[in-house]
Amino acid sequence: MTIQEQFAEARVAITNTLANDEIQKRMSSFGFNQKRMQEGNSLLEKFRLLDTAQEDQYGAYYDSTDAFYEELAQVKTRYRKHRKLALIAYDGNRSMILKLKLKDDTSSITGFIDRAEAFYGTLVKDSSVIATYGVSPEEIEQMYAMVQALVDARSRQIAHKGKAQHGTQQRNQALSELKAWMNDFRYAARFALRDEPQLLESVGISVPSRA
Repeated sequence: MTIQEQFAEARVAITNTLANDEIQKRMSSFGFNQKRMQEGNSLLEKFRLLDTAQEDQYGAYYDSTDAFYEELAQVKTRYRKHRKLALIAYDGNRSMILKLKLKDDTSSITGFIDRAEAFYGTLVKDSSVIATYGVSPEEIEQMYAMVQALVDARSRQIAHKGKAQHGTQQRNQALSELKAWMNDFRYAARFALRDEPQLLESVGISVPSRA
């Protein structure tokens, strides 16, 4: 049974019980008085709110992920071009090769961002050499700003992921509480309504048909 099916089942049981005086009277005799039913209703509402919040949080995470990878692709495309020129421009200059991290070939996203930050962070201070290969100081400054924006986008993505995961934990905990309440409710209902199959059906408990 899916999460939404479990929610729907609980909503039917609680709503129909609260709307039927006969069911309420019978259930009250088995421990499910008005107060206990309102507890179930509160658990139902708690789950609904957390489920909606979790969907919103994952929506924000997906949006931030899409935005991050779009920015990453743009930076990577221009970085590759500038790196090739830098390898020529600074050939033999071990100090600059080290500062620009031209020999670092880490393939991870974190590794790439680190390389790009070092690359443009170094060149933004002095781009006179690579400028002779057609890369203007303004272009370097623009790329440095793009890398900083990429760092911020990555931070937002990670933050939204954490919120979404935490939201899922909270939603699942609320579902567990609702399921525990429903297990007790179903057990009580099978006794309280055992001689009224139609009442059992109305709270979502199937009754085997008699041939």
